[in-house]
Amino acid sequence: MTDRAATKPRSRRRDEILGVAAELFAEKGFEGTTVRDIADTAGILSGSLYHHFRSKEQIMEEIFAAYFDEAEARWAAVLASEADPAEQFRAMLRELLLAVDRHPGAARILTNEWARLRGIGNLETRWKDLEHQSRSMIDAAVAAGSFRSDIEPFYLYSVGMDVVRGFTGWYRRDSRVDIEAVAEAYVSLVFDGLTGPDRPA
Repeated sequence: MTDRAATKPRSRRRDEILGVAAELFAEKGFEGTTVRDIADTAGILSGSLYHHFRSKEQIMEEIFAAYFDEAEARWAAVLASEADPAEQFRAMLRELLLAVDRHPGAARILTNEWARLRGIGNLETRWKDLEHQSRSMIDAAVAAGSFRSDIEPFYLYSVGMDVVRGFTGWYRRDSRVDIEAVAEAYVSLVFDGLTGPDRPA
């Protein structure tokens, strides 16, 4: 049984603590952030934090649980659509970019510390499920002739993920940019490239 299976019901206070912890983990790293850091920033005593969470690992698992729960719900809607595989992958990539705004701490932690944290709870399994869905879509798009067949499909997947990681590296909610417009621009760059439609032949 994972920590997540035994979590207490969500409350506004718990969500506030999770938000604080996500930002601290993103800024200082998981190992560099102490329970006291989280409690002090949240304005509670360290002992009181254990009323809400049993461990720092459980806090991290719940941060990612919120991220994955939303991703799975949004991707399920994409998969249920009648769009072709290429358009479905385009929509999924857009959702990953928008998630950087909705879950900024989790997105930055995924980018910076995933290799060290993937063993917590069932995080690796949940990520692999999303990866499998993405790669299945790419395979279907290649088979349909929508994506290039001369490039290893994993590389196509990797390019999409690298775009999300690069975006996560600089985007902050106070960046004063339109997240919807930026997501569309990034997706367009992945699918349409850098050159304009009126480029010389």
